[in-house]
Amino acid sequence: MSINRNSVISSKTIAAAKNAALDLNNKYKLSSMGITMLPVSVLNMGKYQKELNIERVKRIVEKFDIHRMRPIDVSLRDGEYWVFDGQHRANAYYIMGLTEIPAVIHKGLTYQEEAYLFARQQEDVGSVNTNHKWNALREAGDPETMDIIKLCKDWGFVVLQRNNHGNNIKCVKTLRDLYREFGPEKLGTILMCIKNSWQYMDHSVDVPIVAGIAKLVRAYPDKFDFNRLQDVLSKTTPKLILRDMEDKHHSVRGEARRAAYQILDLYNRGAKNRRLSAAALDA
Repeated sequence: MSINRNSVISSKTIAAAKNAALDLNNKYKLSSMGITMLPVSVLNMGKYQKELNIERVKRIVEKFDIHRMRPIDVSLRDGEYWVFDGQHRANAYYIMGLTEIPAVIHKGLTYQEEAYLFARQQEDVGSVNTNHKWNALREAGDPETMDIIKLCKDWGFVVLQRNNHGNNIKCVKTLRDLYREFGPEKLGTILMCIKNSWQYMDHSVDVPIVAGIAKLVRAYPDKFDFNRLQDVLSKTTPKLILRDMEDKHHSVRGEARRAAYQILDLYNRGAKNRRLSAAALDA
């Protein structure tokens, strides 16, 4: 398992939760629901899983409720058991020192199918955020997700990596929305513009910057001059845009809209006949 059993939970709390869990395990052992008692030690976690939230595991133990616990879902693949729903419950059982956990075993699933099931069922119950779903679809080899990742890579960017470098794009919803709305060519143009303007400078793909440019592209689909945008962006820095958007447009709701207004100010400066009306951003 992926959690250290030496937690800050008191032994008394663990003992109480363990007794309740044992009662639940006995109930499942006697049932005819197709539920198997699996050794906790044999469980594996796929890369599509959310990052383990240790605080959530502790809450499960501290507030163990026999009426809310359900079996974990496990895929039997290549002779090994892979948890695609229930990693926090499994880790709670591990903390309590239990050797077995109730599980529903699914056979015949590929790794990609497990990732799809994780993304879909977690979306249905509303317990997965956009980043979790992106990671699951990436692991599943989802064609759209893989195409976006390749497009970013073509321009030297990575998506949702565990670093804060200037080439690490985290606004995956914006990426997907732009891809679906304008297609890969225009998304590629936006990435090219950011790359050529700042060469992966810190904050160059922060969420407000990318989402702000996206709002400008939507507001002016036929009038937007990317060559001009690249020119004005190259004369400033992402950090200055993030600072000035708060100073000059603090009354505007939403970071993306504030960034869009600030970038539009730069775009219109000295533009003469090429100025774009801010009214389109308010529509």
